[in-house]
Amino acid sequence: MSDLYTPAFYDRIRPGIQASADALVPILADWYAQNIPDRHTPLVIDVGCGEGWWAREWYERGYARSVTGVDGPWGGAAIERTRNSGFVEVDLERPEEAAFAPAYDVALCLEVAEHLADPGPLLDWLRTMAPVVFFSAAVPGQPGAGHVSCRWQDAWAGNFLRAGWSVSDQLRRRIWDDQRICWWYRQNLFVAYDHQALGLPSRVDVPLAAIHPDHWAVR
Repeated sequence: MSDLYTPAFYDRIRPGIQASADALVPILADWYAQNIPDRHTPLVIDVGCGEGWWAREWYERGYARSVTGVDGPWGGAAIERTRNSGFVEVDLERPEEAAFAPAYDVALCLEVAEHLADPGPLLDWLRTMAPVVFFSAAVPGQPGAGHVSCRWQDAWAGNFLRAGWSVSDQLRRRIWDDQRICWWYRQNLFVAYDHQALGLPSRVDVPLAAIHPDHWAVR
């Protein structure tokens, strides 16, 4: 995958990621503040962080005590310029081999899993990293470089439900028409959480398998 994640690749996607993070991170942080009991300013890990703009936004806005980015050897440029943060190089095909302990409150994994030949180990690992996971991944037919394991939103959510977690689709409904955010996040985002660990009631709000109208505009 190192041949894909070149400086030119990041130059192309950076403006959309920065704009989306600027608009969406406050919404994610608000969901956390409104829904998680005994909440405190969280420790955040961004899995498949790329340059790290999502994690950086969490910290710079004051929504996270510290942030950690995780990706291959090409990642972390923005995180390395952010105070109270760190970058860990991890092979996302085999994340269970990573040599650091889970100690986070929130995990982000945004448009990453579809790039892996077998996303299963990554999804299993995510659930050990934090009790709250903001997740999105590509659906079948979604354009993009290196998409090898696209699945519908309900299938991605099923990985968490089968592990006994709760899933909520309320975030996608909130941002569906927000043009500040790239359409793929608006199309695919949901939140999964370990309701038992958090002392919350179970919730099964499976995201409907759906294509965003703005998706069709680029086909």
